[in-house]
Amino acid sequence: DDVQVANGGTIQVEGAVAADPAATPAILATPAATLTLKDGTTITGGAVTVEAGGNLDIDATGATLDDVTLSGSVTVAGTLTIEGTVTLDGATISGGKIDDKGTLSGNGTISSVITDTGAVTADGGT
Repeated sequence: DDVQVANGGTIQVEGAVAADPAATPAILATPAATLTLKDGTTITGGAVTVEAGGNLDIDATGATLDDVTLSGSVTVAGTLTIEGTVTLDGATISGGKIDDKGTLSGNGTISSVITDTGAVTADGGT
């Protein structure tokens, strides 16, 4: 399934919304959505923003980010490849491995193993 998405704007992924019928007026739960990158997906340019309660999952087949600003929560099962410059804007990356072939910079938290010869520039975070 060779799916390609070309978009100059925003792609919004939403989860299910649950209501509390006992509340007056009814309270809607914050939707929590997960976007899973599979089969070596590449995102080039722009920003990937994961809102509170959501997650960007990278499956065991891995994914590539190329010249992207990243914020929110990212869970890596396989390998996240960095090409070009990936700027962390308060992002949290956990699990798996980061194959840094470019520049990883910004402010965030990384608990993944970082390999290869790319540059890592910390502007803050851990």
